Amino acid sequence: MPDESRVKFVEELWQHLIKDTRVLVETRLLSPKNEVLSGCQDAHQIDGDILLISAAE
Repeated sequence: MPDESRVKFVEELWQHLIKDTRVLVETRLLSPKNEVLSGCQDAHQIDGDILLISAAE
C-alpha cells in the first residue's frame, strides 16, 4: 500500500473515531498533583459511556 494511501486511511479513521462516532473524546492528562501534563494537549480516550462490551455466547 502506498504511503499516501496509509496516511489518508489513518486520517479518515481518526476523523471517524473523534467526529462521526465520538468513540474517542478529548481528555486532560493530570499529574499526581492534579496539574495538566505538558505536551499532552491533544490526548484522547475511549468514551466508556458509549461502548458496550458483552460476553460471547
